[in-house]
Amino acid sequence: MSSDFSRRSLFKGLGIGSGLGLLAGVGASALLKNDKICLDESLPADAPATSHALRRLINTFNDFDQVYLKGLFGEPDAHEVAEGERYLLHLLATGIELFVEGRDTHPEFASIVSPTRKLMGDNADAYYFHSQIRGDTWYRIRGQLTGETYLSFTVHTGDTPGGWATGVASAINHQDMKIDADGNFELLLGPEDRGNGFFTTHNAVSIISRHYYQNENYAAADPLLHPRLSIEPVESVAPPTPLSDAEMARKLDSLNAFVRANSIERPMFNPLTTPDWFSIIPNKLGKPAKWKNDEAGGGWGAVDNAYSAGLFNIKPDEALIIRGVMPDCLFSNVLLWNRYLQSFDYRYRQVSLNKKQMQLADDGSFTIVVAHSDPGVGNWLDTEGHVNGIIYWRFMLPSTDIAEMSTEKVALHEVAARV
Repeated sequence: MSSDFSRRSLFKGLGIGSGLGLLAGVGASALLKNDKICLDESLPADAPATSHALRRLINTFNDFDQVYLKGLFGEPDAHEVAEGERYLLHLLATGIELFVEGRDTHPEFASIVSPTRKLMGDNADAYYFHSQIRGDTWYRIRGQLTGETYLSFTVHTGDTPGGWATGVASAINHQDMKIDADGNFELLLGPEDRGNGFFTTHNAVSIISRHYYQNENYAAADPLLHPRLSIEPVESVAPPTPLSDAEMARKLDSLNAFVRANSIERPMFNPLTTPDWFSIIPNKLGKPAKWKNDEAGGGWGAVDNAYSAGLFNIKPDEALIIRGVMPDCLFSNVLLWNRYLQSFDYRYRQVSLNKKQMQLADDGSFTIVVAHSDPGVGNWLDTEGHVNGIIYWRFMLPSTDIAEMSTEKVALHEVAARV
């Protein structure tokens, strides 16, 4: 990435009806009018703090429509609006799990994404888990490998609960962990480095685990595959106190910050700050580069990854041919996202290829075709009907330089002759 722009900085379901239970009490009459949410009346001074926080969250919904969807991208078409509103619901669903139900005093690993809940550049070959933590507390992390090609933990810092991560305090991957013959491991995490470079800082707010698989089938869509993982404070803690109005208001504000940080307050594709590895010229891929922690504070970056990405724009009767050479790396895949950094539906379509799934020549070279319909090649990426989208490459722990990939847009009927 560029010096002031991180990989995650590039990317910037709860129904309203089911959430109205939060409005019980004084706030309900102020927010409800003729069975509809009403934002043109002020809340009474004595309304619960939760009602004020919910009002702020509802205002964010309007900002999402007017600022993020329309202001950022121009007037969207109906399909883009549909995907954008679904993205908002996915943000809400994950934010509720992480910041409304999650606690830094009683940490638990919760899934960030799933086949039906996508954000922050999800991955068909990976699982990601998040837990809130405190920088002054010791934790014990336990787990067991379930076939991962790569496993890591990153400790992230932040200024605002639920907001954008400001950096990576420390990280560790499976190569530096003690793992027994059955795949079991245990880590201690706290405000002191015990010799493995894994520790918290005073401003540490969260920990993320990454589980990458290089299987013949998409790991994230495998209903029988479940990473095994737990986290707990080393010293026992009392049960959580009953939910209070003030605490619920703080939780809703954290949820609100999470939604805004991943949409309204983190616009995408600023040509002045877009990193070299991301091409904003359609149908081109940027020069592969490794992640750097000093780029915009690191964000939610994966410290061992190198990236290459770009926009695609192809019509139903066109195809984009990608040619390159696979480097020596622990893991690699390429997948397609929509403009909201959500993968296409890998449960039913071939929208991603990892190094094991990809057809490689003896010298490691490959040819991949991005198209709306099957062009009759094994390395096909299905656009799921999208004329526009993002092509995204990951290279985990590359030990050699990654050669730039070439691209060529052709008529669909010409693919057979070109590959």
